[in-house]
This record gives sequence, C-alpha cells and structure tokens, in this order.
Amino acid sequence: MESFAMVYIDDICLFSQTWEDHVSQVRQVLDQLQEAGLTVKAEKCKVGMAEVSYLGHRVGSGCLKPEPAKVEVIRDWPTPQKAGPSLYWGGGVLLKIRAPL
Repeated sequence: MESFAMVYIDDICLFSQTWEDHVSQVRQVLDQLQEAGLTVKAEKCKVGMAEVSYLGHRVGSGCLKPEPAKVEVIRDWPTPQKAGPSLYWGGGVLLKIRAPL
C-alpha cells in the first residue's frame, strides 16, 4: 500500500494510473481501515479525482504544484518601506527582527 498511498494525520491520498487500479486500491485501503476498526465519512471522500488539494499543494496527473492562493499571498506581500525593528510572520512563528547590536 505504501507504493500508492500517502497518509498525513487523518488524510489518505491514493495515486493510481488507471481507474481499475484506483478501485482496487480504494478497496484495499477501506479493508485495512475496517480491520483496524476505523471509519471514514463518505461526504468527506473524493474518489476518481484527476487533481486534488492536499497539504497546501495541487497534486495530480504526475504534478505537484503549490496552491495558487498560497503563491498569490507571497507574490503580493508588501515590500518593506523602512529598515529597523519589525515583526515577521514566518511559517507559524512570530519573529521580532532587530538591527544588529
């Protein structure tokens, strides 16, 4: 299953070359989940998608690219207008940047 499935916390993403492979792989994953006593919510499942959003990226058709909205935020980030102490939001950590001592 490691060759066609990627798991992150409570998300499972399957990579299939053909529809027949996809159906077989979905069945394998559902069987494994059932054996482990786990369930899925059908309304949260997407089956047979050519491309999906996964962990901030668009994945599918042999491509991995960042979500356009994420790229837009970075592209439109304002240019600093002055030097000096400032706050910077970087990857979920708030940093205070100061001039060298």
